[in-house]
Amino acid sequence: METGGKHCIISADKVGMRILRNNLIVKVVFYMQFRKLILFLLILFLLLIAHIFLSSSAFAGDFIYDESEGTITITGYTGCPDAGAVEIPSNIGGYPVVGIGDYAFYGCSGLTSVTIPDSVTSIGDAAFYGCSGLTSVIIPNSVTSIGDDAFAYCSGLTSVTIGKSVTSIGVDAFWGCSGLTSIIVDASNTVYSSQDGVLYNKDRTVLIEYPYGKSGGFTIPDSVTSIGDYAFFNCSGLTSVTIPDSVTSIGSYAFYGCSGLTIADFYGNAPSMGDEGEGGGLWGVCFLWLLK
Repeated sequence: METGGKHCIISADKVGMRILRNNLIVKVVFYMQFRKLILFLLILFLLLIAHIFLSSSAFAGDFIYDESEGTITITGYTGCPDAGAVEIPSNIGGYPVVGIGDYAFYGCSGLTSVTIPDSVTSIGDAAFYGCSGLTSVIIPNSVTSIGDDAFAYCSGLTSVTIGKSVTSIGVDAFWGCSGLTSIIVDASNTVYSSQDGVLYNKDRTVLIEYPYGKSGGFTIPDSVTSIGDYAFFNCSGLTSVTIPDSVTSIGSYAFYGCSGLTIADFYGNAPSMGDEGEGGGLWGVCFLWLLK
């Protein structure tokens, strides 16, 4: 017996299309919710990072700093790249500024000069790395340590004056300073000394660094017994060097990259040369053995 009413016959194709459409809607909704979740987590992460950063750092003008036990360390500078001449304050909020932290002015190419106050005792690793606009630096008598790579690749730097209290100069502190022609050390310094712009230990028995930008010939003083590792590294303007018989060792890569060096005059016996430095970097140089 048939009953009244309408009979709706739906083809299998239409059913399939509805299922696909419903699945697509579910996927779109899921994707949108997933995106919202990821965005929420990202914002939460950024807020957490900002909280950590701001809770441990503070700002004074363009300077970012940390305060610890009543002293201030400069940890960053927001005035780059148009920094120009910068004067670091001797105190912030009544607390003395005692340190320039690691990477504080890293890559600040617009920095043309910096005044470091007498309150500062340490300059951190890579503190002024890549500050190519910096032309000269005076490190005050209060500073006791200069970190590794502190002024590395400051290509515009021509002179550095080191105060009397510096007892530690880090590895490659002036690495890649292609324009550097003079390193001057205060005569009262008990660890380092200088002569004609060249850096030595106090009694000038070890030649530590010959500035990258010096040119022409050079005669090593008779007091020198050792030429340090990388002492003349990449000094392309060096054309000749005279080595006295007091020198008994030449460090690794001491003359490596000295493309303009053609003559090395030795007095006395040949000194020992660094194992890693291809004869101290003197291969291809004309040696003259001289008698006094």
